[in-house]
Amino acid sequence: MELDLGARQPGREPVRRFRARTIRAALIAIVVVTAAAAGLAVTRTQSAAVGSGVVIIETNLGYQGGQAAGTGMVLTSSGRVLTNNHVIRGATDITVKVPSTGQSYRAEVVGYDVSHDVALLQAGGASNLNTTPLGDSATVDAGQSVQAVGNAGGTGRLSFASGTVTSVDRAITVSDDQGGSEKLSGLIETNAAVRPGDSGGPLLNASGQVIGMDTAAS
Repeated sequence: MELDLGARQPGREPVRRFRARTIRAALIAIVVVTAAAAGLAVTRTQSAAVGSGVVIIETNLGYQGGQAAGTGMVLTSSGRVLTNNHVIRGATDITVKVPSTGQSYRAEVVGYDVSHDVALLQAGGASNLNTTPLGDSATVDAGQSVQAVGNAGGTGRLSFASGTVTSVDRAITVSDDQGGSEKLSGLIETNAAVRPGDSGGPLLNASGQVIGMDTAAS
């Protein structure tokens, strides 16, 4: 199975390339383990945590003078954000934005894995951010209700697309209009209407827990 993502890499998914039609999305199943800091105390005077745990990612593409948009998931309150590698590939500047407040942070790439299409960012100066609740992708079955959250169309606002899991443990080849391609495996497939800009956003189970990351569409 081959999916054409348009300018997926290095240009990622510019909104202008979206073709309005029914979309089936393949999502990488991700398991992330985080450790709670010892001795962390919460007081009544502490301000409420910011955001929903899902953030907007905006980038400048210096080599072609363009811009692109995607989505990310907050892993730590201090601003570690998980997204797709193709969302930030080729970027000269990366901004992470909390949709509910409009607060923006300049971000740097901490690390990335091309073969799994994932990247980890650090939002500079971020604190007290809400994190995304993590579920277990190993328990996902076909027919399960899911919801994809993202920055559909690059509007800067969170969007929600409901659907069901149509298949699990899929393997696909993704390609772009630059002639590049890569193989991804261990994917969850859903009929949720994922759009350009959603990449890097969470796929949620019925309990609102993250079981995958929006990665590719056809």
